[in-house]
Amino acid sequence: KHFSSNEEHRIGLFYRLAMEGITYLLADSLESMKDACSNKGKVAEGGNSKKKGGFNPKRLLVVGGGSKNELWRQMLADVLDLDLCFPLEAESAAL
Repeated sequence: KHFSSNEEHRIGLFYRLAMEGITYLLADSLESMKDACSNKGKVAEGGNSKKKGGFNPKRLLVVGGGSKNELWRQMLADVLDLDLCFPLEAESAAL
């Protein structure tokens, strides 16, 4: 089917919104993991609690077909505020 420029614009916007939604879901998932890990492994010492262990990632390995998309790479970097790493072979999720 041939799309008009207006329809193509809407399709492009739909894809961008989907990428943004998934990016924010990833950010929410990472925050949930941080919260879940921060309540575990505390050791009482002299009336104070010291956190032991936890989950605080500094970088994220991004794999799969979406990892080749420059726009999505930038969205991930901006929203997650993590260093992103990309393998030479993007389709390496199972390796």
